Amino acid sequence: MDEEITFGSRDAVPLTSGNHESIVIDIVTNNYRVKKVYVDQGSAVDIMFYRVFKEFGLKNDQLTPVRTPLVGFTGPPINPEGMITLMVTVGQAPKCRTIPVNFVVVKQQSSYNVFLGRPVLNALQAIPSTLHLSVKFPTPGGIAEVHGDPEVARACYLATLRGLEKVVAQTTCLEPYIPGDEAQQLSTQDEIEEFPLKEERPDPVLRIGALLPAKEKEGLKALLREYSQVFAWSVDDMPGIPTDLAVHHLDVDPHFKPVKQKKRSFAPERNEVIKTEVGKLLESKIILEVYYPTWLANPVLVKKEDQTWRMCVDFTDLNKVCPKDCFPLPRIDRLVDSTVGFDVLCFLDTFKGYHQIEMAEEDRNKTSFITEEGTYCYRTMPFGLKNVGATYQRLDNKLFQNQIGRNMEVYVDDMIVKSRTDQRLIPDLREVLDILQESRMGLNLKKCTFGVRSGRFLGFLVSREGIRANPDKLHAIMDMAPPRNVKEVQRLTERMATLNRFLSRFAVRGLPFFRILKAPKDFHWTEECQKAFTDLKAYLAELPTLTAPELGETLFLYLSACNEAVSAVLVREDGGAQRPVYYVSRALQGPETRYTPRRSWSLPCGPVELAEHDIGYKPRTAIKAQALADFLAEGTNQTLAEPNLSPIDAPPEEPWVLFVDGASSKEGSGASLLLTSPTGEELTYALRFDFSVSNNEAEYEALLTGLRIAHQMGITAIQVRSDSQLVVLQVRWEYEAKDDVMKKYLAKVREAVALFGTFEIERVPRSQNKRADALSKLASSSFAHLSKEVLVEVVKQKSINQVQEVVLVPLAKVRDSRGR
Repeated sequence: MDEEITFGSRDAVPLTSGNHESIVIDIVTNNYRVKKVYVDQGSAVDIMFYRVFKEFGLKNDQLTPVRTPLVGFTGPPINPEGMITLMVTVGQAPKCRTIPVNFVVVKQQSSYNVFLGRPVLNALQAIPSTLHLSVKFPTPGGIAEVHGDPEVARACYLATLRGLEKVVAQTTCLEPYIPGDEAQQLSTQDEIEEFPLKEERPDPVLRIGALLPAKEKEGLKALLREYSQVFAWSVDDMPGIPTDLAVHHLDVDPHFKPVKQKKRSFAPERNEVIKTEVGKLLESKIILEVYYPTWLANPVLVKKEDQTWRMCVDFTDLNKVCPKDCFPLPRIDRLVDSTVGFDVLCFLDTFKGYHQIEMAEEDRNKTSFITEEGTYCYRTMPFGLKNVGATYQRLDNKLFQNQIGRNMEVYVDDMIVKSRTDQRLIPDLREVLDILQESRMGLNLKKCTFGVRSGRFLGFLVSREGIRANPDKLHAIMDMAPPRNVKEVQRLTERMATLNRFLSRFAVRGLPFFRILKAPKDFHWTEECQKAFTDLKAYLAELPTLTAPELGETLFLYLSACNEAVSAVLVREDGGAQRPVYYVSRALQGPETRYTPRRSWSLPCGPVELAEHDIGYKPRTAIKAQALADFLAEGTNQTLAEPNLSPIDAPPEEPWVLFVDGASSKEGSGASLLLTSPTGEELTYALRFDFSVSNNEAEYEALLTGLRIAHQMGITAIQVRSDSQLVVLQVRWEYEAKDDVMKKYLAKVREAVALFGTFEIERVPRSQNKRADALSKLASSSFAHLSKEVLVEVVKQKSINQVQEVVLVPLAKVRDSRGR
């Protein structure tokens, strides 16, 4: 983003520029497109007016207190309501920037919604031109230019002169906006068209993709009308699942006595909500009035995102005495991955969900609850009851056993039908609708969408191209103000956890927050925490699109470790480029933090575990994706408080010690390495040669491999201990290498030695090299007695042949090849 920004003769000058209008633009923030945004070069702060703050649905407790009053050119000082940090997007994709902005919220009348002052202009590196009524700034996609709206600017200016700010402010000009890069990010709302399900009734309408070819679109409409009975418009349209297919049983432990909760009191307005909800449930025949119940619970009101109330029942006591149904629910990650690569998707949602399955008649009385109007029990399966998800999933698996994994995925009451091509849409959907009709499972036509390219499934945005994070989860963090107490920090880390699949080095990014949670009584929001918080928001604005692996393809795992965390990213190659599949990260605990970063990566996946899964090791090659380059760069640049010494940090005057030994016999050849750090940590390797060597050649192979590993670990000072007199004295120039093979090995050693700042080699008696000697003999004959702590490598060719690839193989394969 180092291009020059210029305004010249090629830039258009608006006809109204002679009126000296101000620059008024649009921005995107808090899931809204905000108009009437005044670009104010004279303002030292960025201002948001309180009415806009409230229209965003934000709360006063999200504001950070501000003590300094605002002082203008004239008039008395203004005391702000507080400050809030929001992510703001300026420009249109692909030429746009998203940055965190600290808005000072003021309760004043204004014709404008927001003032963007010098802080935003400086953060964007923006250059405004009042002559051209536009702002230019650099972006990764090139120089962006945002044009002001002279008509809006003129209207706001005149309203200010005439004192009509209050009238103009009534039209705030906020439009709901789904955040994302319109050019590259997955669409969350494909072009949709609605059509009446029944030609004689215009009210019930279904939504289908407008981008479908005409033939498939007409076929889809005809198919949906053919199966119109599948869709439920009201409770009367929901016959329910036949009891021979599914019934929910409680299986209450008879050793426990029934519990009758004491009736709770609610405020009058909440009692009205409960009364209304009970009336709807009675009308729907979901509940029945009951007399003399054995179990009794209380209703609970939970506020939904749209600020309306949902009535639930407190089944805590009943759930405690019901055993867990161990029927497994599908893994959400697997279901989401399986949707990638399909051209056309249909998103289905069942009507009233769990209420389509009846309760066993003998168990209905146990679901009773009490209200001001009476006591009631559930006739159908209620929300909040234990094992209801397993009951529903068992039904799904029974009904769609031939479709799941092929052209459909199901998680309880969320379904998606997937088709490889447009032509397969009708046959695939017909299969599913036919089963739904036979089983009398009703669909909610208001929440179903057919024949689209992308959409939301289980909290993710899915399409043929890949998987993206849910914008709602992103903005739950991006719109947060800096935490002011431990509870808000905990809320932040919980929201981060919902996005951990997309977060490169999640544990490292959260370390400053985790430290606060470890000492909750001493809360202090430091500069390090604020920087991590700001960096996190900036990273969330440009999350990568994840892909899914295909069966049988090779995946690549990149590892990164620092003093307090270990991270990995799983990638696949797609058309010569590497694309991320999954990010994994874990904070180290207790004794794990005392490992050096070079050893920390082995904690979650040790050598033996790698070998058992046929995982191959290769030296790192060129990075083919920017996301991976950033991931690895973060690993090498990460600096944390109170770091442990890594091999790269070890001072030159404290060298590492390398014990080497090689062995050759009729049964095979092998070598061993014992690498000891200045702090006493040991790394043990066993080498198995897939070629015949003499004892001296085995000694050289051990030495060269040890030097190679030490150099890759960043060690600059090393002392080598070997019991081979020939190798030691040849390296020290005291013996002459006469054999051609020995000359080649010696030349290789000279090249390796030149890579170290300090190198010493010393011959030690075999009695002082017992561990390496014993290990090399075991490696040359059998792996059966090797410790699980030992990393076993099979070397395919001699070092003098300059083949560097080393293959890590399972011990079982080696034993099989040797007949053991």
